[in-house]
Amino acid sequence: MRRLFFIAVANHQQRYFRNLLAHTGLPGQVLTWRGLLRHWRPFVRSDLSAGEHRVWTEEKIAERRRKGKSVSPWYRWGLHLEQRMAAAALTRLARAHDGELVIGVWNGGHRYHQIARRILEHGGGQMLYFENGILPGTTTLDPQGVNYYNSVPRDPAAFYQRACPGHDHDGATLVPRAPRCHKGDAIELPERYWFVPFQDDRDTQIREHSPWLEDMRALFSALSEHHDGHHPMLVFKEHPSSPIRYPDLHERSGSRERFANGNDTQTLIEDAEAVITVNSTVGLEAILLGKPVLVLGRAFYAIPGLTLSAEGPEELAEALHRLSDWKPDPVLRRKFLDYLSRDYCVPGSWREPDRAHWRAVEARVRGYLTARKTATS
Repeated sequence: MRRLFFIAVANHQQRYFRNLLAHTGLPGQVLTWRGLLRHWRPFVRSDLSAGEHRVWTEEKIAERRRKGKSVSPWYRWGLHLEQRMAAAALTRLARAHDGELVIGVWNGGHRYHQIARRILEHGGGQMLYFENGILPGTTTLDPQGVNYYNSVPRDPAAFYQRACPGHDHDGATLVPRAPRCHKGDAIELPERYWFVPFQDDRDTQIREHSPWLEDMRALFSALSEHHDGHHPMLVFKEHPSSPIRYPDLHERSGSRERFANGNDTQTLIEDAEAVITVNSTVGLEAILLGKPVLVLGRAFYAIPGLTLSAEGPEELAEALHRLSDWKPDPVLRRKFLDYLSRDYCVPGSWREPDRAHWRAVEARVRGYLTARKTATS
């Protein structure tokens, strides 16, 4: 079996990957950024362009500035050098394994992960992406990517309505996520409302997969502008993990908008007539609970018949008028959730892995590698 290298850029990733190797028969090694750079040699050069390195450098610098940190010329130079060394180290690994290199990463958004993906595209090999499970009590493991980039089929006619059998759920295996932490006092909710969960403006879900709404202020403005007196009230909740606060939006809130930062998210979903989201996991939780969902960004669950979608202001106005009377296709919803539960998600949370979880991950990894070898032979 090919040897795996797991690139860990955070402590929890390092712990999980080390435990994965310790509890399974998978041959591999966990590389921190220091461990990765030990594979660097001065005479090795990667095939990556200066433009690619420049993009990754500017993304890191923009992230640093969002945190209020300064960027000196020395920092920029050091960052560029570090990336060049990482690319050279990964190139050396890829050449040493002659197109058989397998790299496991968490999420895939870090610049090291993006460099690894490009190296493997040039020299052959395979990426495996790990992430929080998209259903409660599960873990994601996908050879294609996570979130919008994942391999979940999107065509209802070609897959779910023909190829996917579907089974009735008794509610025991598909349950909502545990309530999120909340801040402040709960408010009394209106009798009729649409729930709008805010997301973190810094997250890749917004930076990469929200083409026409650049942040939560743009989301608030778009919905407020197209909301009329016939629609239910809009109830917003700020993301509990985001450091960004919106006192200006609280001031702008009128009779048709309200913030419920202190209310439990699950209750907000359950009591809402519908959920409007850019591409939050709250949208999937709403699907679990059978609620109508309007998606305004790019999301893997934005499937015709399963959700409504709006890709601009004009489509938003039309979608809001449809939302009050629209319901998801019950058969499609059942088959979609069945596929996620039975075929896509790895059972067991990575936070509390047990023996069954490790066995499932090992089987999934071996299956992906066998399928790739068959496809390329």
